[in-house]
Amino acid sequence: RLADARGGRPRIVQIQGPPGIGKTALVERFLDTATDTATGVTVVRASGEEGETLLAYGVIDQLARSPGVAGDALLAATRSADAADPVAVGTRLLELLGELEAAGPVVLVVDDLHWADRLSVRALVFALRRLIADQVLVILAVREDDVAGQPESLRRLLTGHRGNVVRLPGLDDRDLTALATLLGIESFPAPAAHRLRRETRGNPLHALAVLEEVPTDE
Repeated sequence: RLADARGGRPRIVQIQGPPGIGKTALVERFLDTATDTATGVTVVRASGEEGETLLAYGVIDQLARSPGVAGDALLAATRSADAADPVAVGTRLLELLGELEAAGPVVLVVDDLHWADRLSVRALVFALRRLIADQVLVILAVREDDVAGQPESLRRLLTGHRGNVVRLPGLDDRDLTALATLLGIESFPAPAAHRLRRETRGNPLHALAVLEEVPTDE
């Protein structure tokens, strides 16, 4: 999808799954790889926060702190008399992306989108709907249970020709055995891996907690 964006075909990817499944870890690994192997990639990122869901333009404010005139204009828009209008703020976000992509592809990341404030989401969707021939890759991370609450306009983008949804499954028995090995558990029988997968549904966060708490000889 980054290659598509580099070619002027904007893409929107939503990564979804339950808490602890590895959404943020996957995004971090991708960004490390993208910035190491590709030149001229600009990363702009923000994240929702449970305690800031009522903070108007809290997510847009984070995106606006990119350097440059467009970033300053976007930040000013969130605090101006027009701030009540997500269209005005979304227009400024488009200008920011346009300025940044003049130097190469832009990767815009919003983690924990389910905690983003409503005005930020509306402004973001307005901007995404107007990406036509832009070198922009958008990555959204959201909890599976919160997908149903997303606006219909965003769902249409994700199911359209520019959108993709990546659903993260849990770790399988082989993955869990490898995880146990990394933690220094030399012998981890197949039945134990199968039970661990069944009890944690392969959730890496939960499996890691179990493996770290249970003595290795047990």
